[in-house]
Amino acid sequence: MNCLIFGAGGYLGIPICEALAARGHFVVACDRWYFGKKPHPNLVDDKIGIGIITADIRTVNLAMPGIPFGMEEPFDAVIDLAGLSNDLSAEIDPELTRSINIEGGKRLATLSKQAGVRKYVYSSSASV
Repeated sequence: MNCLIFGAGGYLGIPICEALAARGHFVVACDRWYFGKKPHPNLVDDKIGIGIITADIRTVNLAMPGIPFGMEEPFDAVIDLAGLSNDLSAEIDPELTRSINIEGGKRLATLSKQAGVRKYVYSSSASV
């Protein structure tokens, strides 16, 4: 299965990417790498075969260069874990939180449907 995972650099994203890749799925990890500015070391180990892109669910285009890394088949699944994860973050900038967690999530779901993705998982964040 070909999986595109947004929020791949987060608390849930890292182990989900690792687990799917370990089961033989082709995984593309997508994040803004907001916390750390670069992918987590566990995701860039060439032995586990995870593709890495830097993108934001508010602006990503599922046909952008790097997606799907030359794959001939479309993604079977998109997983959205990109939501900002707690009340404190939301209170710092409520509009930013709304734009990512609500508008970005709706946008990604719509793009996935238009692209013919068969499985879409919305988890938002660890705190929801």
